[in-house]
Parts: sequence; structure tokens; C-alpha cells
Amino acid sequence: MSSPEYSVFSDTYVIPVIVHPPVLGNPEAKVYCPTFILPKGLSRIVWNLVTLGPRVAVFAEEGISELLDGPYKLTDSAAVSPTQWTAHLRHDCPQLFDGIAYRINFHFTDDTENLYQHDPTIVVSRDPIEPP
Repeated sequence: MSSPEYSVFSDTYVIPVIVHPPVLGNPEAKVYCPTFILPKGLSRIVWNLVTLGPRVAVFAEEGISELLDGPYKLTDSAAVSPTQWTAHLRHDCPQLFDGIAYRINFHFTDDTENLYQHDPTIVVSRDPIEPP
């Protein structure tokens, strides 16, 4: 008896985006966002902006955007709140793994003129548990 094939895996992944506001003498914000692996199927991704310091980072109008035109698309991308963004990603990665470059766009509540960006990666995998 063979094991059943699955065609859709649905789960939610909550990703923290840690923002350290610019400090006196350094105009750049420091941003930390982990690279994460999504298995084959449908996934919901939720990004949470967490600001370290007295200033508050919020998502810009285009909070999460894809950088390259590739086979995997973020869909239903929308703000849940000023500090939370969500999107769906469906993939059927035929190779062992692949990557999706995307951009996080945000500004600070006390400075809407300056847009900050960070370009992390999502790794998609045929099966993140099964060895090649």
C-alpha cells in the first residue's frame, strides 16, 4: 500500500519583522526578518512589525510586494492593521527548493515622508522534511 499523495497543505505562518528605528548619527533603520520555508500547497503568511524603541513602524500602502516576476505569486495581500500584513502563497515546487524575493515597505508614524524597505526571501520546498 502506497502512502497517499497530498495536493494541498494549508497552514498559517506568523513572521516577526523586528525594526530598530534610526538613531542619532545613523539615518538607516535596522530590520531583521527571518527566511522561512513553506511546504508545497497553500499557506497563509502573516507579518508582524515589532518596533524596538519609542518610534512605531507601520506598513506603507504597498506593505508587502514581490520583487521578481516568477512562478509563485503572493495573493490576497492586504493590511490587517497598521502593524500586521497578510498574504497567501500557493506553490507546487517541482524541485527540492526555490526562493521568492519580496519587499517589506514601511515608515514610522512620526515620519511618513521617508519610506524604508527590506528585501528578505521565502524558501518554497517540495517537502521540507523528506531528504532529497
